[in-house]
Amino acid sequence: MRLSINSLREQVTKILEKNLSHEQAEIVAKYFVWAEMSGNKTQGIVKLMGASSIQNIRPQGEIEIVKDTKLSRIIDAKDNPAPLNAQIATDLAIQKASEHGFAIVGVKILFRAMVRRHTMSNKLPSMISSASCVVVLPRLRLLWWDRSGIWY
Repeated sequence: MRLSINSLREQVTKILEKNLSHEQAEIVAKYFVWAEMSGNKTQGIVKLMGASSIQNIRPQGEIEIVKDTKLSRIIDAKDNPAPLNAQIATDLAIQKASEHGFAIVGVKILFRAMVRRHTMSNKLPSMISSASCVVVLPRLRLLWWDRSGIWY
C-alpha cells in the first residue's frame, strides 16, 4: 500500500492524539515521518507498535520551565514523549542563544529518549538517560550531554 507523506503524517497525528493535544501530536508525527524518510527506521513509525508504543504514553502534565536564567533553562518534561521534549528544549535553547550568544537547556523527567534535531546538521545520540541538556553555540555546533558525562 502506498501513502502520501501528508496522509501518513495525518494518520500518525490522529493516533497520537489519544494522549496528546493536536499541536503536540503534530510535532511528534512530523519527527516520525522525518525519521522514516531519512532511513532511521528504528525512530520512525515503528514507535507506534508494540507493548510500549508511544501513543500509550500518558504525560503527567504540560511541559513547564522550572528554572530560567539569562543563559539557561531547566524544563520538566512531565513524562511527555521525547521527540516533543527535544523539540521544545531545542527551540528554547535557540531562542536564548539568539538573544545572548549562548544557551543551555536541561530536560528532566523524560519518558523515553529518542532525539534528533532535523534542522541541525549534527547527529545526536539516539538514546539519552533521564536527564540531559541541549547547548547551542551560534555558528559552532549543537552539543548534547547525557548523564554519563559524555558530550556529543
